[in-house]
Amino acid sequence: MENEKPVRVGILGAGSIGAFVGACLSHISSYNLEVTLVGRESLIQSVEGAGNTLTLKSIVSSQQKQIDRFGSVVEVKAPKLIITTDHSALADMDVIVISLKATQTVSAGESLREVLEQGNNKHCVIVSFQNGVGNAEVLSKYLPNHVVLASMVEFNAVWHRSSATFSRNTDGFITLENKDEVNQNQNFKVFHRSLSNAGFHINLVTTKEIQEVLYGKLLINLFNPVNAVSGIPVPETLSFSKWRRIWAALIEEALKVYAVAGIKPKKIKANPKIVPTLLRLPTWLYSCIQFFVTKMAKDSKSSMLQDLENRRVTEIDYINGQVVKLAKEHGTTAPLNEKMVALIHTIEKQQENNGEAGFPLPPDEVKKFLGLS
Repeated sequence: MENEKPVRVGILGAGSIGAFVGACLSHISSYNLEVTLVGRESLIQSVEGAGNTLTLKSIVSSQQKQIDRFGSVVEVKAPKLIITTDHSALADMDVIVISLKATQTVSAGESLREVLEQGNNKHCVIVSFQNGVGNAEVLSKYLPNHVVLASMVEFNAVWHRSSATFSRNTDGFITLENKDEVNQNQNFKVFHRSLSNAGFHINLVTTKEIQEVLYGKLLINLFNPVNAVSGIPVPETLSFSKWRRIWAALIEEALKVYAVAGIKPKKIKANPKIVPTLLRLPTWLYSCIQFFVTKMAKDSKSSMLQDLENRRVTEIDYINGQVVKLAKEHGTTAPLNEKMVALIHTIEKQQENNGEAGFPLPPDEVKKFLGLS
């Protein structure tokens, strides 16, 4: 499967998911790729502390078999795999994956515009792996001469910093927008095939469909602040009926907003309309159904919980805040999601001003804050 000329893939925002995907592409794909991970200084420190290596693990058995075949320890060695904090390293990339927080989309667009212009790079395809809706459109404003594709990453990953281990903790697809402009782009074709070859399940959809997919994923992501304030791994949060009922209420409100806005979200794990009902089932029954719907590790954590644990700004404005924004644009309200946004911002301010964690919170306190009975 080796392509003669290496395809250069850059990952801007190499955190848990970005580094996992990039390392898999470099290590277990049989295509000829050169991968550059651009992340924080903490990524370099983590990898250097592990002997200039990183370790891969996946809960998806087929992907783990591929990792085992090549060895779970990945050596960071140029040009096959490079790790840096320098954005200018992306100047000659064929494909750049944006795996940053949605809060950083504008700064990413500004930085990439400068870097790609300096490198006179007009062929690079940009792919947004970000949470939320509208990131690709924002990037397109800063990169009008480049094809920018939206995507939805369904799975989660955790970065164990002390050992530089990147663990994929849930199953799920990568859904990529497919535009006519990339149908004849050989570099993008290699990138797409490399993802599949590296153990990722890929869906290609139209521009219209990707928006429906992103709004479907947004409903799933409404769980992120619920998991964050609970302060416990995802499976534990879901094992408590009170936490699931809070998530169900947030989804129901979002679906009402979607109906007013004329948005029909795509099914991610289950039909969005029945998800609130499933979440309100007795725990024993819900657990049985969940076993067949999704697979996740016991230590899985939402990205928002990881953000609060590391005292970073969250993406709450681009998740629950997106529901609030959409409601206002269409002359309606989303009070539950608006209050959840306020709650997370309160915790962020406590961490910034007082040094307090601000969480975990008991479910009854969260329900009272949201005005749920």
